[in-house]
Amino acid sequence: MRNSTASQKKQSKGSSGNWHRADIVAALHKRGLTLASLSRSHGLAPRTLNNALERHYPRAERIIAGALDTTPETLWPERYALKNGPNSR
Repeated sequence: MRNSTASQKKQSKGSSGNWHRADIVAALHKRGLTLASLSRSHGLAPRTLNNALERHYPRAERIIAGALDTTPETLWPERYALKNGPNSR
C-alpha cells in the first residue's frame, strides 16, 4: 500500500495532473498560510479561495499560485490544457 500512496502523491504533483487539494493546503501551511488567511489578506471572505480547489476560479487560482511562487497552470494543468488547446478562443 505504501507504493500506492507514494505514487498517488507523486502523480498529484506530476506534470500531467492537477495537484491534490491536500497538497496545496499543505504547501500553504509550510509557508505559514491558510486559505482563510490568504483570502482575508486579499479582501475576500475567508472561504472564497476554497472554491478554486473544486472548480475553475481564475482570480482565486492566481492568488493561491502566487502564494506558492508558481502559476495556476502548474497547480491545475488539466484546467488550463483545455484553454490552451487547438480549439481555444
